[in-house]
Amino acid sequence: MILNVGVGAGLFTTKRLGADVVCDIDYPKQKQENFVRCDAHHLPFRDKSFQLVYCHNVLEHVLDPWKVLREMKRVGDHLNIRQDVWWSLGSYATPEHYWFQLPNLKFLPYPRTRPGIIFSKALRFVFMKFFAETLHFSVWINILSQRYEVNL
Repeated sequence: MILNVGVGAGLFTTKRLGADVVCDIDYPKQKQENFVRCDAHHLPFRDKSFQLVYCHNVLEHVLDPWKVLREMKRVGDHLNIRQDVWWSLGSYATPEHYWFQLPNLKFLPYPRTRPGIIFSKALRFVFMKFFAETLHFSVWINILSQRYEVNL
């Protein structure tokens, strides 16, 4: 079985995503039969319940990314983590980020200032207003961003 942690339910329209179970702290915009609402810091699954657990661009949104990593490792045999690199434009369009994500799962606190939050919201508005109407938002983020991937 496969678990997808942090499917972006609050902002993005979610779909099946190739996982047996998907979870997020927010409810999805579209009903998901395989959805479990939970906090990634405390996954409600037994040890080693999944063959694969993956999260894509989630760890910068949680208060304690190391605890989330431990929880994912607890419930899964293998982990796949994909993160934007710190210079990725998409990283700055998200005022909810707590962490800069550095290579090899290293994180630095994200300095949240009023001008920075205003800039993030303006950048997100531009992305959603102009890019979302021509291609799916995630396609534009993939074009404008660079990512790294870690398998554990």
